[in-house]
Amino acid sequence: KMEAMMQRLSEGTRQGYAAGWRQWVLFRQLQDKSPFLEGKTRAEKKRDEDDLMDFTIFLARIMGRQDGTVKQRLFAIRYAHLVEGLPDPLAHRARLWAAINGIKRWQSSTRRKKPITPRMLLWLRSYLGSAAGLGTADAAAIWFAVALGFFFLLRASEYLFQEARSWSWERVLHGEDLAARLRNADQATFRGADEIVIYIKGSKTDQYNVGMVRNHFRSDSAIDIVQAAEEYEHHFPHRLRGAEQHLPICRWADGRPIKREDVQHYLALAAISQGVPAEEVGSHSLRIGGATAMYHVTQDLQQVRRYGRWASDAFHGYLWESHEQVKGLAAKMADDFGELTKPQKPRRREASPAAVQSGGTPPMHGEHLWGVRINSDREAEKPELAEATESTDFGSKTMK
Repeated sequence: KMEAMMQRLSEGTRQGYAAGWRQWVLFRQLQDKSPFLEGKTRAEKKRDEDDLMDFTIFLARIMGRQDGTVKQRLFAIRYAHLVEGLPDPLAHRARLWAAINGIKRWQSSTRRKKPITPRMLLWLRSYLGSAAGLGTADAAAIWFAVALGFFFLLRASEYLFQEARSWSWERVLHGEDLAARLRNADQATFRGADEIVIYIKGSKTDQYNVGMVRNHFRSDSAIDIVQAAEEYEHHFPHRLRGAEQHLPICRWADGRPIKREDVQHYLALAAISQGVPAEEVGSHSLRIGGATAMYHVTQDLQQVRRYGRWASDAFHGYLWESHEQVKGLAAKMADDFGELTKPQKPRRREASPAAVQSGGTPPMHGEHLWGVRINSDREAEKPELAEATESTDFGSKTMK
């Protein structure tokens, strides 16, 4: 049962929750207390909330964790309780959530990562081919990894090796997950192909691992993704259609995995070339940059959200505006001399002809009808109740 419940979570979330629960257990052991919060009375529930608040303060002030990490630790505690069949320990904890909001004010705001732009990619493409000191095979490998991340808006775990987690085998791209196509027909090679298709097996928003298919077509750009795939295939055909097609695609020429840190290194150089500080970009900047570029050229937020496989509106935080987007907008706003529409005046309701001929009145609604009902009820009251005296000071007089 526990394993079934844990499988509901994505791989990364499971690992994060496991680390958070271990930290909470150790925190409670040092206080000689159970990690499970089972308060029944009002006083016991208050004590449980105080303990959770102590833990959050410890994480934020002593361990220096950001509010997002603190929340993840709390959700780990919550999930462990639910797995054990216990009530949600975070429910109805107004003081706890107020404290978390206070922690966020304590901390300096997290700097938003900047996107990798096509200009940066053009510089990087040239650098890898001439001044990076890499062999042609390694240059093709790292460039293909960068292009995959940018054009397909991939998360790092979907194509890169992560030092703390190794490969995310449930979702990482393998050679057999890529396909070449020409005029809507499958091809055996990317040479001459006009389309690349990838199959994404799963992600943190794909809880049932149904998978999704994404594609791009060849372009005349120097940073074209299909051309990047063709160059990679030239050096490593066996990784796409051969003995190693079942292995992760993003590897160096000697078989070592391309790590997140490797990609970050070259992205930092590309950012510096355009005057952007290295610390303001990371591997996730490829996903941010791809989403931003797609938004700029399509102006379709739903297409960006669907292509990037976001389950919520959180993707808005990834998008950066551009100066060119609003070119001419002020002029159009200044020339807006259109006539405003005016609502029609409400027509006065008149009595129906039948009601006028009969000398009656239109039917009443709402408080009018309710008032008639009250008056008719009062008239029907018993004489002895009608003789009751009224009091203006609520109780200073009694009924006869």
